Amino acid sequence: MKLHFLGAAKEVTGSCIVIETRRSKFLLDCGQRQGHEKESRPGFPFNPRKIDFVVLSHAHIDHSGLLPKLVAEGFDGMIYSTVATRDVAELLLKDSAKIQKEADEYEVMPMFTEEDVVQTIDKFSVSEWNVPVDASEDISVTFLDAGHILGASISVVDISGAGRLVYTGDIGHGRSPIMNAPAKLNNTDFLIIESTYGAKR
Repeated sequence: MKLHFLGAAKEVTGSCIVIETRRSKFLLDCGQRQGHEKESRPGFPFNPRKIDFVVLSHAHIDHSGLLPKLVAEGFDGMIYSTVATRDVAELLLKDSAKIQKEADEYEVMPMFTEEDVVQTIDKFSVSEWNVPVDASEDISVTFLDAGHILGASISVVDISGAGRLVYTGDIGHGRSPIMNAPAKLNNTDFLIIESTYGAKR
């Protein structure tokens, strides 16, 4: 198994991790960076047509914001998420496309259109928490409550012959009056965890 961190490593935004197994190549999130134009409008360092599927942790733009660009450039796989993540992502991505269309008046080319967003939402395959889903012949994905925003999930990725990879996405602190505490994890071989507010020890 190979992991390639394309964002959110030593930085906060632009979450996107390429995972390669013997049989599959997929993304954990496909987020937009925030910052200068060059940083927020990157080209993909991989061929979107070669990506088998995407696992989306939650709908925030720094985790989902480049999905329509991925689709526009040839991605034709499924996007796995919870129901709520798909619904919130649809709202945020349509709003992003609208803002980009308005910016076109100032000679800023949109990264994607509202039609790209429609095609992106059509590629979602949604499930509830704690329900394993076969994403490919060697990979199953189970979503657990991350306690971050509506629908936000910890992604438990079971890879045949490689073990269990857990990607937390953004996780809550467990003290919210409106969100559950993050689910507890068991039997994890590899853990990718966000640490925005984490201490060094």
